[in-house]
Amino acid sequence: MKKKFNSVIRIVGLIAALALPPTSIYAQGWSDGAYTTVNNVYIYVSPDWSAGEVLVKFDEMINPDNCVDASWVYLPSNHPLFKETYSLLLAAKASNTKIQYLVDGCTGSSTQGKPKLRLVRVK
Repeated sequence: MKKKFNSVIRIVGLIAALALPPTSIYAQGWSDGAYTTVNNVYIYVSPDWSAGEVLVKFDEMINPDNCVDASWVYLPSNHPLFKETYSLLLAAKASNTKIQYLVDGCTGSSTQGKPKLRLVRVK
C-alpha cells in the first residue's frame, strides 16, 4: 500500500512540474552580460506628496520577467541600499560610466508594472 501511495505522489509531482512554465515568474536577470549607460533618472512625487519613486532608463533595457511596462526600471525606496544605489546611478549618469544592472520581479503583483532594480555593478 505504501509503495502504491509513493508512486501516486511521484506521478502527481511529475504532472505538477510539467504544468509549470519553464521559467520562474521572477526570472531576475543581468543586463545581458553587457555593460550599459544610464540614459535618464526620473524622480516622481505624487500630487499629494504622499509617495514618490525613482525611475531609471538605461541605454540597454532588459525585462526578463515580462513586466507590463518595461520603459523604465523602478528603484524601490525600501531598497536596503537605496541611497547608495541612487548615488551610484547619478554618478554613473554624470560621468557616462558603464554599468551592469540586475532586475528582479515587477512592481505590483505578478508581471504588472515596471522591472524592479536589485543590483548595480560599475565597470
